[in-house]
Amino acid sequence: MAVSNSTGQQQGGNRPNEALQSANPPRATIVVLDDDLLFRRGVARVLRSERYDVIEVDDTEQLAETLRSTPVDLIVADSRLSDGSDGWREALALARQHGHTKVLAMTGYDKDAIAAVGGFTDVEFVQKSGAGFNVVEAVEAALRSGS
Repeated sequence: MAVSNSTGQQQGGNRPNEALQSANPPRATIVVLDDDLLFRRGVARVLRSERYDVIEVDDTEQLAETLRSTPVDLIVADSRLSDGSDGWREALALARQHGHTKVLAMTGYDKDAIAAVGGFTDVEFVQKSGAGFNVVEAVEAALRSGS
């Protein structure tokens, strides 16, 4: 449960003793790109509970705006967005323009389904089914990776 400090700012989150940990700086800044509001918020909440600074966007235009104004360590990008664009490819192209920003692909599909619609499968990705805290492991691995 979140608690307020003496200045009225929110501290803490969903886990025991999280209010005590909130004084620590964020571990990294992550953008979650997904057009499914409920799923995006769920992923963001899990990542915030692990002390990541999370920015939520639902399209690549918002992602581009965010990258222009904010240093970002990692983009967690959905594969298919509601406008028909490939979130992975768009996020990867934008990340390359902004230096060392890494991209973690996320999808509800498996490799065969992605290939069947012409998507690229030569990247590591995390599947949406059962994402929960599994996304934390994938994020931590992506942040540790050299690429």
